[in-house]
Amino acid sequence: MKKSLVRIFATAAVLPCLMSSALAAGNASYTDISADAWYYEAVQELSAAQILPGISVDLYGPGTLISKQDFATALWKLANGSTEADAETVSGWAVSLGILPEGSDLSQSISRQEVAQALQSFILNAVVNMPATLNIPREFEDQAQISAAAVSAVQLMQNTSLMNGFPDGTFRPANMLTRAEAATILQKLAPSCENLPLVISLPGNVSTGYSWSVAAYDESIVRVDALGYEESQSEEGLVGTLSNFRFAIYGMKEGRAVLDFFYTRAGEDVKDAADEMHMTVAVDAEGKVVQLTR
Repeated sequence: MKKSLVRIFATAAVLPCLMSSALAAGNASYTDISADAWYYEAVQELSAAQILPGISVDLYGPGTLISKQDFATALWKLANGSTEADAETVSGWAVSLGILPEGSDLSQSISRQEVAQALQSFILNAVVNMPATLNIPREFEDQAQISAAAVSAVQLMQNTSLMNGFPDGTFRPANMLTRAEAATILQKLAPSCENLPLVISLPGNVSTGYSWSVAAYDESIVRVDALGYEESQSEEGLVGTLSNFRFAIYGMKEGRAVLDFFYTRAGEDVKDAADEMHMTVAVDAEGKVVQLTR
């Protein structure tokens, strides 16, 4: 039966990024940075917005290696427009978006190629609309040192100008990211994170012919785009290709909307409440979409 092949549940990632206007230049006075430092502006902005504050009142620690936990936390704050984040929430969010592998030691520092992979997952899974550039991915002097799994991510970093390598033509994939580097990357990312959609993921089994769809809704309030599906890990005892069907919900104007999702084959009626998912969302005056009920 259909229900034996899929567990029906929904996960939602609320991803309206902190407005770049909120990243106004701060007035943090750190004794370990100077006004002519290449990272000065980024440090001031990220510190003022509490996205990546200093390691103490007087020190920013620009040369200090950033941990996976702190990098993921900074991304979470940027994505959720919040200055508060607990470790468990950040970890679950980062794993759900593929930013960090499950079971990662979050206390460890993060390499430049790991950062590229984390940002690639964030951009794709949070539906970040990065502007196109004229950058053509180039072969770095140390291209052979970039792991095969990270090559496409490094190319995306070049295409989006988030990470372009060093003046000597190297990328230095194994180098650990410093807090100064993290600040400059996040500063570049922030403007592209305005008004990100609410992204929901509904599990299914694409090989059965069933798929998730959304019924008619108030299109003056929201727009729902189907993002297709991604294969997920198989579960013991289940046959077929387990998949996550993903939808992006965009705010069109302030208000509330009810969304009805159904798991069926084309032309087939829903016959079991387990094959339905109903959600109420709210859109604020700035277009931010928030899930209210499910």
